[in-house]
Amino acid sequence: MPVEITLGGVWQLPKAATVTFAVGAAVYFDATAGNVTSVSTRGNKLIGAATQCAGASDAVAIVRLNGVSV
Repeated sequence: MPVEITLGGVWQLPKAATVTFAVGAAVYFDATAGNVTSVSTRGNKLIGAATQCAGASDAVAIVRLNGVSV
């Protein structure tokens, strides 16, 4: 079964509740929770940088992917 994967570009991704991002902030993927976070611990993988601010009440973050698969 073919699979299409994108490693670059700017994407709207679900983010962890209460997490905030400033423009340019590092964005990590938390595979356990299935969303993006600002936390670099517990095996979270750096996937890119925030291209817009995201507040604690926002459900998504706008992220420029850095081209690295997780």
